[in-house]
Amino acid sequence: MPCRSCFLGGAAFAAPVSLDEANLAFETQIAQRYPLGTKFAEAKADLEANGFKCSAFGGGGDVPTQECTHSARQDECSREWAVELRERDGALRAPAKGSVAKLCVGAVLPAKKSPAYQQDK
Repeated sequence: MPCRSCFLGGAAFAAPVSLDEANLAFETQIAQRYPLGTKFAEAKADLEANGFKCSAFGGGGDVPTQECTHSARQDECSREWAVELRERDGALRAPAKGSVAKLCVGAVLPAKKSPAYQQDK
């Protein structure tokens, strides 16, 4: 795994991109970085070396599954990168799946009296 932290956060992008573009880029990078057959322990260790925190979750039935996440703040927003790893016999049973989520605090919601909240009477 030659490129440590090359896919983390905005560092992977020279200019601001949309969340959809970030998701597609991250998903592609993760699938290429951890393809089917990659040793599970190596993929998990590489993610953890890049600041991800991994924990088991029940997403895969009887297949051991780990979700690894990394959060970073950018302006008033937080981005969370998530990678799902599914193991069988010590290797990934499917290419790793990556996704990006964005949460912004301080968003102004429309007032209850606005047309968006008016009900038909």
